[in-house]
Amino acid sequence: MAFAAVKYTRSADMAVGTLLGSNTFNVLIFSLGAPFLVLRTGSSGWASVGAQNQINVLAAVVLTSIVLVGMRLDKGRTPVWVPRALAAAMVPIYVVTLYLVYRAGSG
Repeated sequence: MAFAAVKYTRSADMAVGTLLGSNTFNVLIFSLGAPFLVLRTGSSGWASVGAQNQINVLAAVVLTSIVLVGMRLDKGRTPVWVPRALAAAMVPIYVVTLYLVYRAGSG
């Protein structure tokens, strides 16, 4: 549904907002809910999460943080290479994440 809304309005901001909101919400809900799992099951919520998902959560936090830093940059004072460097840094982080998830899944 979000894709259709972005396609119809041609708003890249809506696409970025949807991705950031979803990532942040998922990580926040699990982080806030993990202590309650200890009360119910006696073990940490993180103990039951596989290595692949832990890698994905860490990558989501790092990539979301990079985007948020880029959004906070002052357009008038920041050299043009800074946001470009932030965007370029996201690509190898994503590729390394894919590799680590693959390695964690293949045993």
